[in-house]
Amino acid sequence: MSVPAMQAWLVGASDAAKNDMAVDGVSILVFTLLHELGHIAHGDHADSAFAPYPTRAIDANLVPTAEKTREFAADAWAAERIKQAFTPGHRGFFASLNVQMGLTAVGWNLARRGLIENFGATVLRDPRLLFDAGYSHPNFARMLVANELVSDSPAAKALRNEFEKMREGRG
Repeated sequence: MSVPAMQAWLVGASDAAKNDMAVDGVSILVFTLLHELGHIAHGDHADSAFAPYPTRAIDANLVPTAEKTREFAADAWAAERIKQAFTPGHRGFFASLNVQMGLTAVGWNLARRGLIENFGATVLRDPRLLFDAGYSHPNFARMLVANELVSDSPAAKALRNEFEKMREGRG
C-alpha cells in the first residue's frame, strides 16, 4: 500500500472547504488493512493481485471479472470483522464505530458531490463521476458498497442503489 497515494485519496475524500464530512484517515486505513487481510484469508495469490486493466473504459465498472469478485470478497470479509467488533463491551467496539463513521462520511461526501456540486454532470451521467479508473485501491464506488456491508442500513443501501442505477443508465 502506498502511503502517499492513500493520503492523496483521503484529501479527495474529504474537503472541509466544500462542506464535506470529515473522513478519519486512520479509520479508512483500518478498513483498507482489513480488506487486505481478507485477500490473505481467501488465499488470493500475489501473482493475481494485479490483474490487467479492462480493455474498454466501460468495462472498469460494469463487466464482471474475477478481480472484482476478489475485491468484493475482501471488502465483505473486512466488513464482517467490523460488524463482529461492533458489540458493546468488545475491545474493538470503538474502533469499529470509527470505521463505520468513516465509511458513512465517504458515502455522504460522494452523494453530496454528485447531487449538489456536480448536478448537471450527474443528470447527464458524466463518466468522470460514475466510473473509477480501473481497480484502484480504494475507490469511491467500492466505499459505497463497503458502507452498506458494514452498516446494513436502508440509507447506505439507497446510496449504493442510486449510484449503481446512474452508472448503469437506469437512474
